[in-house]
Amino acid sequence: MGISGQSLHIKHKTILKIRPWFSKETTVEREFWVLPKEDQWRPAQNLTCMVNDTSQELPLADPDYWKEGPVDLLLGCKFLLAMFGKMDRRTDSVVCLKTTFGKIVLGQQGEFLSGKEFGQTYTIALSNEQLHEALKRLWLLDEIKPSFTRSKEEELVEQNFQNTYRRDSSGKFVVTIPLKESWKDIGTAELIAKRRFFALERKLERDAELKGKYVDFMREYERSGHMTPVVERRHNQTIYHIPHHCVTKKFQVVFAASCKTTNGISLNDVQMVGEKLQMDLHNILMRFRRHRVAISVDIKMMFRMVKIAKEQWDLQRIYWRESPKERLREYWLTVVTYGMASSAHNAVRALVQCAKDME
Repeated sequence: MGISGQSLHIKHKTILKIRPWFSKETTVEREFWVLPKEDQWRPAQNLTCMVNDTSQELPLADPDYWKEGPVDLLLGCKFLLAMFGKMDRRTDSVVCLKTTFGKIVLGQQGEFLSGKEFGQTYTIALSNEQLHEALKRLWLLDEIKPSFTRSKEEELVEQNFQNTYRRDSSGKFVVTIPLKESWKDIGTAELIAKRRFFALERKLERDAELKGKYVDFMREYERSGHMTPVVERRHNQTIYHIPHHCVTKKFQVVFAASCKTTNGISLNDVQMVGEKLQMDLHNILMRFRRHRVAISVDIKMMFRMVKIAKEQWDLQRIYWRESPKERLREYWLTVVTYGMASSAHNAVRALVQCAKDME
């Protein structure tokens, strides 16, 4: 403790040999503590030149001592004892101390007004980016947005949902994929989807356990009506084939709607995403302070509980067969699909609408 009256947590120390800048013969060896870098030690204020000494007999220890710069070393009393020499008084308030390392200027910066009390107040502005960012995050967390406005695209997605959604005879929602105007220029991904499927098929043939999981998943997908064989192929119809693969850490089949077509565009590129309907985490946490009872639920296969309108099934085609001995078949995915840009919004928006309908 001592510098600026604050306590510092010192983690390291080191031995340094210090010598004058103008001589290699004289050195003083002492132990030094390593201070934290983030404090950015610098002089508190700029100085004026009190002594401009060009003597060759004994130069100044720091020829440009009045110029502001970073502090490299802070010397304590133990070090100064090894430096003391003859004192040369220049004025009543300025002296030069001749030391091992050259002349050191000691004295008062500025003048007192004779016969009057004189005080000085210093204001120091420090740039501390860490502190600034911490305060910024604090205010952002506490900020309550007074109003909400949708972007133009988000408004179009909301209008698309309201104008096209319906509920089938079982009560399930049927929605459409919100597409941009350029969606018909998407091109085709048929060849790359086939190549990726054949690569997947070879991988599954080498791993019987993984193949069993994959086949079971696709059988359940078809049995649930979430995919169905393509029974017609109309000409001049915009078709997009989605490649698929699996992740193995926690087994799940992933549909890659970000795959580029022959025109360099993916199905995700021509979709409008829509507004974020989920609440921010801190808003959810605040609700625990407002109510006495909390209910937590999980909707099983939530995305797959929402159907896609049949006229858009051609944008969700995949290739599949259980064995290389079988004929390669095309399937339509009939529900909201993982891996598509608008899927999360479509599923949550249907949930919100369900709450409104049942209010």
